[in-house]
Amino acid sequence: MLRGPMTSLDVLNFYRTMSEIGVDVCIDGGWGVDALLGKQTRSHIDLDITIQQRYVASLREALLARGYREVRLEDARPWNFVLGDESGKEIDVHVVVLDENGNGVYGRTARLRKGKCIQRHR
Repeated sequence: MLRGPMTSLDVLNFYRTMSEIGVDVCIDGGWGVDALLGKQTRSHIDLDITIQQRYVASLREALLARGYREVRLEDARPWNFVLGDESGKEIDVHVVVLDENGNGVYGRTARLRKGKCIQRHR
């Protein structure tokens, strides 16, 4: 399947949908840069987002209802996965857990204990 492109209208519709269902989303990657610049600087094949772990189920449910499915990738992890639709649009999801200071902890170092983030140190 051919990928993308992810248009500005796609990004706005996605963001509006997430806002309507109460999912806080941080746009990052290329679209995040363009948002900061206030203009689209290039074509984008996907949308990179960061969300808190507590929103993952709601995000998946909303996107599944809109025809998105998990894109099978060898390097997919619970904290980083891609959802795509039949037209090739993809959303690259980065999942964080907030620590006691409100910092987003990403990846395998984040784990929860009784609803609070505990960081493992290596």
